[in-house]
Amino acid sequence: MKKLLFAAGLTSLGLMTAANAASWTFGNLVITQISPENPTTFNDVPVGPTGFLENSTVCDFAYCGPIQFSSDGAVENGTTNGVSAAPLGDSTNYLYGVNGVNPLGFQGAEVIFNPPNGEAGLPYSFNIYWGSIDALMTNPDGTPRYDNLLTVFTIPSVGTQDSVTGSQLAAAGVFGVNGFGTHSNPNDNQWFNIRDTAGPILFFTASSTRNAFEFDMGSSVPEPSTWAMMALGFAGLAYAAFRRSTKARALMA
Repeated sequence: MKKLLFAAGLTSLGLMTAANAASWTFGNLVITQISPENPTTFNDVPVGPTGFLENSTVCDFAYCGPIQFSSDGAVENGTTNGVSAAPLGDSTNYLYGVNGVNPLGFQGAEVIFNPPNGEAGLPYSFNIYWGSIDALMTNPDGTPRYDNLLTVFTIPSVGTQDSVTGSQLAAAGVFGVNGFGTHSNPNDNQWFNIRDTAGPILFFTASSTRNAFEFDMGSSVPEPSTWAMMALGFAGLAYAAFRRSTKARALMA
């Protein structure tokens, strides 16, 4: 019962975040603004360069299950000038990739979806907090900028590689992205749902021509105190249903 109610809660949350949100289709990708999540995905991994393959979990309306990841960058917390900048308001660990080859042989940071039930559990979309979005344009002072690149890889039987850049997000004109990579500007730090209409998603990569591509992932699972209150509510509903059932059986006897 609790599992059914919790699943329904996640589904309804997904519907609520999609309401009145800007959305844009680019090839096979459908990109939609969503409400902020709790960015806890990389908190269990020490700050610093990633190993060959790290493990964590994501749980929200798009995907709930294990992930594995690696990067040519690192897991970071806070801002290091000239290296990486924490996404706006993100005090947790985040991941960033640049333009080198990661230990798995792909470019930048790489996140692999690894559901317990294999291919059947792979998502068609995922949620991401895209931090300090860089677009290939000039800064207000005339200095050059750099471009973020997000590439989504579907399962081998589908075999597509669908990409979107920071420049394309800015040019779309529907999200308000400036593309100046400002980690203190909400326009350049946004939560998105990335859906690939071509098929189930196996993994994605996040890289940049020079400046780091910082991002985080999260959870729609309530905080422990909120979950405790919800659990009490679920117990109350179950008890009330039990009482009604008992009374009905007594009347029928």
